[in-house]
Order: sequence, then structure tokens, then C-alpha cells
Amino acid sequence: MINVPNVACDWMQGKASVGKQKASLAAHVVAREFSDEIAVAVARSVGHAIATSHRANHSLGAAWYALKAVENAGKSVD
Repeated sequence: MINVPNVACDWMQGKASVGKQKASLAAHVVAREFSDEIAVAVARSVGHAIATSHRANHSLGAAWYALKAVENAGKSVD
């Protein structure tokens, strides 16, 4: 199993390779294991954030799911 936090740290340091994108998919697998909408949105945001190392437009998904997590928590996205 891929250690998602370690891959996220590698990504922040510019060391994530396309091969590590399995971590992105792993985050989405984890998201499907949650029933709490906030946790699902956070996990999906993480998955998209990790995926930005191979495709920049995934950053939009990361932002969208982060806003969804805030909204699901009953907070203002403003």
C-alpha cells in the first residue's frame, strides 16, 4: 500500500513522479470508504492535490473538493 502522506510530502518538495500517482488513486479509494460527506470531500481534495504533479488542472478539483468539505461542514465558502 502506498503511504499517501509520504507521497504528499514528496510532492510538496517537487519529488513526486508520475509513478506515485497511485497515491492519488488511493486517496479516492479511501474516500469511497467514508460515509461522512466532509471526510469524503477532504479525501478527494487530497487525491486531486497529489495528482497535480502530473497534471496541473487537478488543482481545480482539489480546490473544488476543499470548498465542498467546508460547505458540508455547514460553514460559509466565502
